[in-house]
Amino acid sequence: MKPKRLLTMSSRRSLRARLVLTFLGLAVVPLVLVTFISASKARATLEDRLGASRSQAAANASNWVDQLVYERTLELQALGSNAELIMAASGMMDTVATRNALANAQARTGLARAIVVYDPAGNPVAANSDEALAQADHGVANQPWFKEAIAPKTPTYIGSVERDGQGNLRVRMADAITSATGESMGVVVMDLDWNLIDARVLGGLERGFKADGTKDARAYFVDSSGRVIGSSNAADVLTKQLRAGSAVAAGLRSGHAGSVVEDALGTGESLVSYGIFNNAGDQSGAYKGFGGGASGIAIVQPTKYAFAAATQLRNILLLLALVAAAVIAAVSWWVAVYITRPIEVAAAAAERLALGDTEQTVDVGNTNDETGRLLHSVHSLMDHMRGLTQAAEKVAAGDLDIQITPKSQKDQLSRSFLTVAQVNADLRSELGRLTDAAKEGRLAERGRAERFRGAYAELILGTNEMLDTTIRPIREASDVLQRLARGDFTTRMEGDYCGDHAALKDNVNQTIESLKEMLGRIRQTSGTIAASSSQIRTVSQGMAGAAQETSKQVQSVSA
Repeated sequence: MKPKRLLTMSSRRSLRARLVLTFLGLAVVPLVLVTFISASKARATLEDRLGASRSQAAANASNWVDQLVYERTLELQALGSNAELIMAASGMMDTVATRNALANAQARTGLARAIVVYDPAGNPVAANSDEALAQADHGVANQPWFKEAIAPKTPTYIGSVERDGQGNLRVRMADAITSATGESMGVVVMDLDWNLIDARVLGGLERGFKADGTKDARAYFVDSSGRVIGSSNAADVLTKQLRAGSAVAAGLRSGHAGSVVEDALGTGESLVSYGIFNNAGDQSGAYKGFGGGASGIAIVQPTKYAFAAATQLRNILLLLALVAAAVIAAVSWWVAVYITRPIEVAAAAAERLALGDTEQTVDVGNTNDETGRLLHSVHSLMDHMRGLTQAAEKVAAGDLDIQITPKSQKDQLSRSFLTVAQVNADLRSELGRLTDAAKEGRLAERGRAERFRGAYAELILGTNEMLDTTIRPIREASDVLQRLARGDFTTRMEGDYCGDHAALKDNVNQTIESLKEMLGRIRQTSGTIAASSSQIRTVSQGMAGAAQETSKQVQSVSA
């Protein structure tokens, strides 16, 4: 047996460096991941909380505006049945009394810039002030809003945000003036001061955000098409538009409040929270909410400000991760020095084993910790592999008497070696049985391939096929000779054979032909012999007659 090589420990700084880097990676990477996950969760939490609170604030403000608009519809409906307005629309009452009624309504509203009464021809006949009457449009009977408002039994007309002739923002509301019999006598129009509503609602929201320290948060009125119809900056109104495919516009159209992170207005990624103008409580269903319930308020804040707290938390956690990395690097170097040596021994042993070298041993040392157990395990593995190698050498040499004891129920390699030895023994037994049968002349005996699997079964099947191929010409030759023995010289071997079997076939057939020719010649010779016998018989008879004549002559001479 070859001398065993003793693997000793050597220093490899690269392994230690890799170990340190591994420790750093295992420690720092999770810290960094935790940092970013925490920052991401903090951002998500901020997004949820800020989004929920701001969408609630937007919904509350939207409801408040919606309530204002709804109350104006009720006032218009009340004015539509006002006797002074009925008389004014019909031209039968002093406009001073009508103006007082309209001025009182305007004062109660506080949001109406002008309230104007139109006759059925679409001409203004009264207003809350001379200025409002002077600025009122004439000849509006063909305007869609006028037609819709004067039609009987129709809801109060509520227009969209628009600019009047002076450039002021307004929302036109109109309702029919009806008599006691339900006849439309004219139209009362109220122009809501949308600039004032923007300042009160949107400006109030933005002032509240500033007071809370919220930076650069803006509020907008947005209609169902995504157009900005209200802003604390009047220049944005009717000029800004939500981006195509914006989730905010889709949310408004669906009639739901919500919050989303997107670049909605082309100002960069922002946290956008929105609330819907909904039905303010009209049980009749005549009032469907400002903008048909598909418009609302959007509160927009750039994400760099909205999630600044999450960003700050991320930076703090990254700093802590760097400090932890320095501490871990120092500790991991010390740990690497301690565990590198036994790992190197185990690695060297594994490398030699990978090259097929089982003639080696491992210096296990005196440690009994995890690294010591590692070396003991490697040592046991070497012994086990050495035993398996010796067993394999015996099997390769034809010695199937191997002694291997599996280490455990899961020692599949040892069990496979034992199985290989047993299968080879069974194979040897089966082939020996076929050999003995052939020696005894029992050529019909065949191998039992069903006792084996895979290549072993194929070997038995190949042996059976070889026997069948070998015996087939012998059996045919035997049958031909039997027929030949019965005098059938027409028989021949007809099988398709190769090699020596083909030569056997040719020899048998040639022998039959030779016998057939020999018998022909014998038959011909027998005929010739028969003819000669007949001639000899004739000569003999002649000689017998001559003898008798001679005898007579002798007798005569004698006498």
